[in-house]
Amino acid sequence: MSFKKRAVVSNSVPRASSSTLSGSTFAFKAKKNIPIGTRLSPYNGQLLISTGVPSLDDILCGGIPLGSLFLIFEDRNTDYAKLLLKYFITEGLAHENRVLVASADEEPQTLVKGCMWLSCDDDDMDNVRKEGSDNYGMKKEERNHDKNDENDGREEEGEGDKMKIAWRYKGLKKLGAQVPVPPSIQNKKISLDKLPSSQEDQSTQPFCHTFDLTKRIPEKIINAASLSFIDVIEVLNADESNLYEKLFNEIKKILKEDNKQASLSDEQATSQNVLRIAIQSVASPMWPIAASSQEVYRFFHALRGLLRSTNNVAVMTIPAHLYIHSAGGVSPSISSIPFMKRIAHVCDAVVGIESFAGSPQTSNSIYTSQYNGLFHVHKLPTINSLLAPATKLSILSGGGGDQLGFKLRRKRFSIEKFHLPPEGGVGERRTMASGGDDGEVENAHK
Repeated sequence: MSFKKRAVVSNSVPRASSSTLSGSTFAFKAKKNIPIGTRLSPYNGQLLISTGVPSLDDILCGGIPLGSLFLIFEDRNTDYAKLLLKYFITEGLAHENRVLVASADEEPQTLVKGCMWLSCDDDDMDNVRKEGSDNYGMKKEERNHDKNDENDGREEEGEGDKMKIAWRYKGLKKLGAQVPVPPSIQNKKISLDKLPSSQEDQSTQPFCHTFDLTKRIPEKIINAASLSFIDVIEVLNADESNLYEKLFNEIKKILKEDNKQASLSDEQATSQNVLRIAIQSVASPMWPIAASSQEVYRFFHALRGLLRSTNNVAVMTIPAHLYIHSAGGVSPSISSIPFMKRIAHVCDAVVGIESFAGSPQTSNSIYTSQYNGLFHVHKLPTINSLLAPATKLSILSGGGGDQLGFKLRRKRFSIEKFHLPPEGGVGERRTMASGGDDGEVENAHK
């Protein structure tokens, strides 16, 4: 039995080039544009948007997934949760996203007007063109003040200062180090010939902008933005029942007017904008009707189902009186309250703020000198994954740790790993003698 090589039948049709296969499945298709202000997750390819706070984005493994519901537990007697909501709104306005604001504690328009703005805006760019300054015409005293503010009132170690404990510790990361702040224009040397234009490519835009709490959003930005407002008190003018059902219908109506995904072509759908929904203090005493827990739960469940198949994200805050025990004392854990446990279960991500100023318990001065309070992570988003990506990729919440603290300084809000100062650590304090001469240098624990 003999074996012969099978003859290959030659095809008379010439091999098609890559240009002729443009309509076939083998052709390389152009990369579709993702929505403005989003980026792909390195873990599961989920589209993410920024909260406006770099450290909070790190806790959520890059940002909030599109189509998710994010809940923030407010703190008693403080507005830190409201500040996070403003960061979320301002980040959307900086990316020219559509923003929907609903509130009953104050007018939604007032909430937006009180938001912070970019550390470097168009007015600063005009100053650069006029003065030719690399620091946007800032005075020397102002720049020094900003540096002191970034150092949190602590002296920075010089380049020559090194640890005297052991040489091998010099390469270790400093305890409590922050998440690196995204590069902003203000801390770079600016070339006057290459100033960013208004039609800059989306790929060059920062995912998370750098905001300055001392600045307020300009009126022209608010007028040009795509904003929608829902005053919860006005929703009940026609009918004083079914508040949450009417609020859900109002949100659904706005989504239908803005999205219209079914009638869009592929090119329009790829460039579709993101809608950010911000609801302040759900079920607070300022809401006209004290709804039952079932109505609140149905509202959360229906809103989550509405968001899941869209390019929209909702961030809501809930007041402290709903999850803090009436006997006094703060309850960081929500597992002991069945109603809040159900609410947290229906949300995709849940965090809580516990400030030292709002706590009925006396806080040690060691804590208050370093932090403004504790930051609790109750639930991390697990969309398109079995395990929360943040447990593997996050710097702050990696490994499931919940030892986080937050700081509010003059220009920024940040979240860091909570830790105590080293035991035996001392700081020098110079006192003046009663006679006017310099007294001795005392060592005092911070």
